[in-house]
Amino acid sequence: MSYLKSGKAIKFGVSQLVYFEEFSYIREAIYREKCLKKWSRSCKINLIESHNPEWRDLYGILFLPLKN
Repeated sequence: MSYLKSGKAIKFGVSQLVYFEEFSYIREAIYREKCLKKWSRSCKINLIESHNPEWRDLYGILFLPLKN
């Protein structure tokens, strides 16, 4: 199920959140994103599978508990 309605999610056909990292500072997150962009697709897949081998949708872990 797609949770995002615009932007890159639609452009690239993204329908699941299968990996995320948390950072205390935005500069750290930007640096990590730039590093990951240089990785090959197979390295990115290995990273995802090392943390989420079943490719479960993690959206609910991040956002659904915030709803009251």
